[in-house]
Amino acid sequence: MKHLLITVGLGASGGAESLAGAIAYSVKTHHPDVVHFVVTKESESTTLPLVEQMLEETEVILEKRKIYLTNGEERDFQDVFSKIQDYIKKLKEEDAKAEITVDFTAGTKPMSAGMVLGGCVAGVDSFSYIMNKGEGGKPLRGGEAIIAFGQAFAYQIEEMKKLFAFCFDRYDFSSAAEVLIKMGKIINTSSVQGFVEKWQDIVEFYFRWDLFNHPGEDFKGIPGIPERNKAFLGKLTNPHFPQRDIYFLADILNNAQRRREEKKFDDAVARLYRAVELIAQIKLRAKGIETSNVDTERLPQGLRDKYEPLRNDKGKIQLPLYKNYELLSDLGEELGKNFFNDYELRNLLEKRNNSILAHGFSPVSEEDCLNLKDKILNLAGLLHKSISQIMEEGKFPDYQEVRKNL
Repeated sequence: MKHLLITVGLGASGGAESLAGAIAYSVKTHHPDVVHFVVTKESESTTLPLVEQMLEETEVILEKRKIYLTNGEERDFQDVFSKIQDYIKKLKEEDAKAEITVDFTAGTKPMSAGMVLGGCVAGVDSFSYIMNKGEGGKPLRGGEAIIAFGQAFAYQIEEMKKLFAFCFDRYDFSSAAEVLIKMGKIINTSSVQGFVEKWQDIVEFYFRWDLFNHPGEDFKGIPGIPERNKAFLGKLTNPHFPQRDIYFLADILNNAQRRREEKKFDDAVARLYRAVELIAQIKLRAKGIETSNVDTERLPQGLRDKYEPLRNDKGKIQLPLYKNYELLSDLGEELGKNFFNDYELRNLLEKRNNSILAHGFSPVSEEDCLNLKDKILNLAGLLHKSISQIMEEGKFPDYQEVRKNL
């Protein structure tokens, strides 16, 4: 419903009749479903009856309510502000989709100032002011014109959108979601509510993905998601896709990159370490060897005696990272040889083992994180030459890219 809150003064300079004409003009122009007259004891008995008479003459039918300013409240800006703010908040509770305009033409200066600030804080859709076209600035009946100020929260909306974009671009999806919740609560306009509804699904989508909780089929109906991301997830979540393991690797590498951009170097290195392990697992799996339970029958005869003694008390041969690459080297694979020939890579992995998130107490430096990333990307390239292109397919978009797709 459309609501108009409008001050009703005494019209001291131009007379009550002239002011009543301007107020009636505003009501007829805005076409509200409900008009809320902000009145004092004096204006209720002098100006308001004239306004109501003029509206009846033009057969304007609407619901009328009154907001009373008593005991000199019209002369106290703080009193007006508090009353209007509380009134609008209750109105929004009563009508969640209320479209509210505040007209602050008539009344004392404290009334006008209190109306504007109360409307701003409570979050109305627009402000209106009746400007006289006649002489002397008097609100002369028949010479009125409405000046609408558009969305009252235009500046605040833009600032909150900037904050939202800042959080989204830095993968801080929890904070981005909080900004949306705040926008939805304090700015009850159709455009803002539409913005919030669209972006809530998008934020939830990437928040889940960032936690490796990959969205399923339901993501396809979410607007704004780049097609490359949809294609990536479609392959990643398809158990029958032959290169699914490669997409898991690309996803982990992208996740590590996001953590690095956030300056969370220990988190990034933990993911990079998992990527090193996965590279070996993928290569061995292609040969029919599962590192969680190696079947020695799949090994050349000359290697069986070497790996059989590694069975644990459960009868399984479970290979850790270094043993994975040792087996690859034993099988003559370039990946294994490259791993053991790269002293710097193994030194960086050792630093990971000494990090606070592994077995030690030393934080990982940005330089070590970058160096390890480069080493692992080279290793991943030996596994699959198109890994960089696949990673690009699964790269999270920034705010502007999603916005262009909406």
